[in-house]
Amino acid sequence: MAQSKMNTFTQIVRADLLGKTPFDGNMTFAVKANTGCGYQASAATPSLRDWVPKNQSPIVRSLVDSGHTIVAIANMHELAFGITSENPAYGDVDNPRKSGYIPGGSSGGSAASVAMNAVSFALGTDTGGSMRIPAALCGVVGYRPTTGLYDASVVCPLSSTTDTIGIFAHRVDTVQRVHKCIVHSYSPEPLRLHGVRLGVPRRYYYNPLDSEVSRVTEAALQSLKSNGAELVDVDFPLEFADKILDDFFDLITYECYRLIPKYLKEQNAPVSFDELCQQIGDPTVKEIITTADKISDEQYQYAQQRVERIRRLFDDYFRTNKLDAFVAPTTILPTLKRPSPENVQVCGQEFSTIYAFVHNTAPQASAGVPCISLPSGLTSDGRPVGLELVAPKAMDSKLLNLAAAVQAVLPSLPQLSFDDFKDRL
Repeated sequence: MAQSKMNTFTQIVRADLLGKTPFDGNMTFAVKANTGCGYQASAATPSLRDWVPKNQSPIVRSLVDSGHTIVAIANMHELAFGITSENPAYGDVDNPRKSGYIPGGSSGGSAASVAMNAVSFALGTDTGGSMRIPAALCGVVGYRPTTGLYDASVVCPLSSTTDTIGIFAHRVDTVQRVHKCIVHSYSPEPLRLHGVRLGVPRRYYYNPLDSEVSRVTEAALQSLKSNGAELVDVDFPLEFADKILDDFFDLITYECYRLIPKYLKEQNAPVSFDELCQQIGDPTVKEIITTADKISDEQYQYAQQRVERIRRLFDDYFRTNKLDAFVAPTTILPTLKRPSPENVQVCGQEFSTIYAFVHNTAPQASAGVPCISLPSGLTSDGRPVGLELVAPKAMDSKLLNLAAAVQAVLPSLPQLSFDDFKDRL
């Protein structure tokens, strides 16, 4: 039976460089389709097909000025409002590690482009998990910086509170190299795991947990402990989990309804916000965005208050327990077959699919802290599992140095060959 199309890209800029190793010390990369980069930035929605925004993202400009080359624009969940990267207008992105399964989202094409070795690294964006979820599901590294560290202008927005650009790569050292092009003061430093204090917040982040994700994660924790890391079982307060996801979605829905029209106008888009909404291809995305005005000012203000509370809880958690970071499974379940179901069961508990996948990623986005998902192994049927490291706010340098040390003691996943995918693009 013929395998499905990958649908990884919305535009290929340099087909001759896809799958090529770095040349002259420089690397190739893909840019998520919601980011202005001098090429199409459709946000994978029909009304913006072929549109090139007026400006270029400062992050993209820094990378190009450093000698790296854009070779493709990566497909994504439409308007970044979803976690599967199933897209009726541009095609469902396939998972290179498990054909016929979702790659995660919303930055699914970016993660897939790295997983299949089409590019050296890729840029994505993360509002509530859109870097880390696809990194986990595709078996690559996905880094979300402290909110505000990377300039998120010239990105089709969802949330002024939580949006950020992030980096996908196979290895942390590649992420470190790209990060230095953006944050010039950063200098990678070797770090030993001996004596590093890592929190293990089991009550929220490890419960519920798919049995295979649990098996792989516990093996990773044992490896960290065997290599000298001090694992500290300590939980967040019970109030942490109370309606945390409901409040998060109220926040971003309220903000995107106000931010997207402004972005379209500033970047000389060919359509108005109303016209964009009329042509949205994904029925669920269309319903969310066109009914976003139902989120009241009072609901939004309450959600913002909750964000401030979550930020204080994170600060207290790290400081009180003297932690360098905490560690948790990136997602509570592995990738799912396409088409993805509306709801899933995890250890007998039913979740909407989107809530299940953002369960372990959205709180960090609200807190604005830096985090990185690392491949930690495979389920018995070959689906990748991610391990997330989360550090205190603005401790990105230490997080990246720590992540390099952690990746060195985790199992390496088998590398894929781009030749196996080039005829399915």
